[in-house]
Amino acid sequence: MKTNTWEKTKPIIAYLSLLLNISLIGTWAFLSLTSKDFEEASAKHNDFWMVNSTILFLIAIVAGIFSIIYFARANGILPKIFMVLQVLIVLWFGWSLL
Repeated sequence: MKTNTWEKTKPIIAYLSLLLNISLIGTWAFLSLTSKDFEEASAKHNDFWMVNSTILFLIAIVAGIFSIIYFARANGILPKIFMVLQVLIVLWFGWSLL
């Protein structure tokens, strides 16, 4: 059976999106715990990622929606757990942009 490039690319994009979202939250959590106030943590976060936070969150939301669709269609319990995690993260990022 022949698989095309798109079938190979979908899981890579989905798992990279999950990794991006977890790393965004992880760096924010680490920097907020090691900083004195919100402004210092926000400045360190912006310096670390070198991209505007709004653009970075929008990219994470779009990639997260794609990842949710992929994980919803995948077989097994682990993709379903990843899907719930992505839903929570995407809703959190969307809420933070309001």
